[in-house]
Amino acid sequence: MAHRFKRLETRESADGNEKWLNWVVRLSNGELAGYVQATVLQSGSSFVAYVLASRHWRGGIGRAAVELMMEELRSSYGVRSFVAVLKASNHRSLALLRAIGFRPASPGQAVESGAEPDELVMVMAAGASRVRSGQLRRQASKE
Repeated sequence: MAHRFKRLETRESADGNEKWLNWVVRLSNGELAGYVQATVLQSGSSFVAYVLASRHWRGGIGRAAVELMMEELRSSYGVRSFVAVLKASNHRSLALLRAIGFRPASPGQAVESGAEPDELVMVMAAGASRVRSGQLRRQASKE
């Protein structure tokens, strides 16, 4: 088990082709609200994911956390495009992704992502975010 944790601490896949990044989302009072994560590929693309406790839904916390993560991925890891895979029935997550600027993937992109038949694939170019970083930081600091 210690070997497994040591491997995970590298934040990379065994072959070094992927970076595995995770951040917790905390409120200003220190309460844990959820997490965001990314798999950064050598191609400059990143798969992004997020989980937020249901009591924190619809308050802008998830959107702020995802956009801050994406800003970090652009600036520190050179990410040029983002991919999110979600269950087709997850309407809240789909609304969040659309609000940020994600669009449905082409059929070819969906196949490349390995999506299951009941999943949607959403994509976004790194420069397409709808919120400027200053607005985002102010929003996140209010939470």
